[in-house]
Amino acid sequence: MRVDPIASVKKQLSGAGITTEKADIRVDKNDLLVKRTERGRMKTGELDRAVFCSDYGTRVTVDFQKLVEQQGCTAGAS
Repeated sequence: MRVDPIASVKKQLSGAGITTEKADIRVDKNDLLVKRTERGRMKTGELDRAVFCSDYGTRVTVDFQKLVEQQGCTAGAS
């Protein structure tokens, strides 16, 4: 089954209560995302978000145990 990407995005936005949205996408010379800004109106108020991307290809290591501890959670907690 082929998924219609536009219909999928509309469904996600509608489910989040977003009634209008304007997005601005900036890419670099390699077509990699550098910045994305979004502005819109939700049922609960205004939406204003910016995401910045950099350091593509950088190796990342995550210590999940430390992350869980920083969040105040304990192993096996629900």
